[in-house]
Amino acid sequence: MQELDFDDTEASDDKTLGLEIEDMNKTIQASVRDIALTYYDRTCKYKDGIPTIMREIERVGDGDKKVWNITVRELNGKEMKVVKEYTEPLEE
Repeated sequence: MQELDFDDTEASDDKTLGLEIEDMNKTIQASVRDIALTYYDRTCKYKDGIPTIMREIERVGDGDKKVWNITVRELNGKEMKVVKEYTEPLEE
């Protein structure tokens, strides 16, 4: 397995961002921060030699309501489809 870590950001969170590649024929796990309270965890697999997102978990924080709005999408054919939506408490 190969792991790539990125430098810390100036953000006050402690979420680890990075990329893990297990094998060119297996899976890639990526954790990405988009903006202040938006994170993505993606699972990719190589399809025809191209890394393709198979599953994505989007976490969007709502500071006013103190919750994470979580959306899970999975590849269905050639489209990403929402398979689950839920909330979790946003802990400070």
